[in-house]
Amino acid sequence: MTAAISPPVLINTRPTARAASLSAYLRARAVEVAEIPMLTLTPCSITAEEHGYLAQWQAGVYQALVVISPTAAAYGLAALRERSAEAPCQAHVIAVGKRTYTVLQQADMLPTDTLTMPAISSNEGLIAMPEIAQLSAGARVLIWRGHGGRRLLVEHLHARGIQVDSIAWYARTMPTSAQAHYRAWQAQYVARHGSKAATRAPWVLISSGAAFEHWVHTLSHNVPTQTDAPVFGQRLTDFRYIVLGTRLTQLLTEQQLVCVTVEALDPPLIYDAMQQTTA
Repeated sequence: MTAAISPPVLINTRPTARAASLSAYLRARAVEVAEIPMLTLTPCSITAEEHGYLAQWQAGVYQALVVISPTAAAYGLAALRERSAEAPCQAHVIAVGKRTYTVLQQADMLPTDTLTMPAISSNEGLIAMPEIAQLSAGARVLIWRGHGGRRLLVEHLHARGIQVDSIAWYARTMPTSAQAHYRAWQAQYVARHGSKAATRAPWVLISSGAAFEHWVHTLSHNVPTQTDAPVFGQRLTDFRYIVLGTRLTQLLTEQQLVCVTVEALDPPLIYDAMQQTTA
């Protein structure tokens, strides 16, 4: 009798609030999903300087507003409502991802004719947008994001002589439970698969540089306490990676990791990426 083939495994590292739809989609297609968030999003109190950026945007100073996530969209819109203010009609509003677009589209204070989103949600996709590519030196762009996000976009715009201001609506930190959740999953996975644990490497979804940094931290601190023998799940190379965008892919391939690139975090794209290799 032919042995049953174990289902593919994906570790979903997205923040808890953003993980559910992907996990449900994959589980419906016989993928074993472990939700082990590598990021938690914590609201930030914006500074007086950032309040000034918001007022300048409302006054029409900026040529474009780039909204990085649905979380940034929700916090930014809430701040606008508190100010009882509407968006300037001439400014482009660029939503990164379908969920961000939906949050902004449903707002009653944004003109829908200036709302758009990139075909590809990565930094590279943003840079290629006409609304970004056609900006001249001296133009001004405001970004709503999490603390430290989208550094490549900012660097690219600065290099073109474009002034970039950012409002960090939330901090992206490593969940305090990440290590414990990972160890529990690892123990269960090794117990179930035994010596065959490494024969079909699980997938790990990496959607940001911060998430990868936290993943590296998790594995590097997962040191055996009773044996010096290698145990599956202690090395980065024990896994395959689905990675958002070419910049992150380059970062991982430089470390000799097996990667498949996706240009958006849509569940069908991630599922299709998992079919590309059985290594």
